[in-house]
Amino acid sequence: HNNLRKVRLSMNRLITVVNERKKLRNDYRKYLENQYIMEMKKEELKERLIKEGKISPNTEKIDLQEDHEKKKFNKAQIEKMKALHADYKLRVAEKDNSDKQTVLENKDFKLMAVNDANLTKGEIIRMHVKNHAELGLRQRRQVYEKIQNQKALHARQM
Repeated sequence: HNNLRKVRLSMNRLITVVNERKKLRNDYRKYLENQYIMEMKKEELKERLIKEGKISPNTEKIDLQEDHEKKKFNKAQIEKMKALHADYKLRVAEKDNSDKQTVLENKDFKLMAVNDANLTKGEIIRMHVKNHAELGLRQRRQVYEKIQNQKALHARQM
């Protein structure tokens, strides 16, 4: 008799837990449905406003892209990189004597020219990473550390 009471009590507890979970699941499902409906209404409103000409399409994306392009292709930076490249070509031309056989290759001269230019960390990262503007601080430090390790390894090999 006592065991039967314990079983009924535990079954009632389980039923309570199951019902609470069902209620939570249904509430969360309703919440997600409402969120989805709100997103769809926003998109429909935006499309309608675009058709009516009250707002221009993708204005925010265009502005962000323009800002990104401005940061990425700063004219002064491009000029500096062109000057560095021209300086590199001059140094290679000066050091490229056919009568003197050097152990160094063209990539070694480029590395030496870059090292002599006293570039900042940001400029070095820009030279090696295509999407440097999207890197976070920690990622920049990691990339810079790898570049420095490669330079050190290359210097030891020379």
